[in-house]
Amino acid sequence: MSARKSVRDAIKRELERVYIGEIFTTRQPDLTDLQNAVVVSLVRGEVEDKGVDAFCTADLEIHLYSRHKSDDELDVWASEILPAITEGNFSGILQGVFAGDWEYSSDETGQFSSLVLQFSVIYSD
Repeated sequence: MSARKSVRDAIKRELERVYIGEIFTTRQPDLTDLQNAVVVSLVRGEVEDKGVDAFCTADLEIHLYSRHKSDDELDVWASEILPAITEGNFSGILQGVFAGDWEYSSDETGQFSSLVLQFSVIYSD
């Protein structure tokens, strides 16, 4: 299993502790029949110290999608899941998770509003 998949799966496991809905670890899931969903994706990464002790610093995004939530409701949802990411137990997979920027958005069809939470993560490559 690739280190990137391990990172996505570890984040998903922590999110499942606080959110019982659909959580995807692919960038383009089928949201057709859903009202709400969470998408976990690694956007880009940079390998540091390419020797035996190589590690990677990567940009992680968590997309909160909803058909009916207002921006205020998306903010409440984000505050409910944020501790799972920033305080999660990642069993040695992640050495660090740091909250970053955020952005309100919508999907390509305009059916979902979303809040994108951005993080920096450090893990062994």
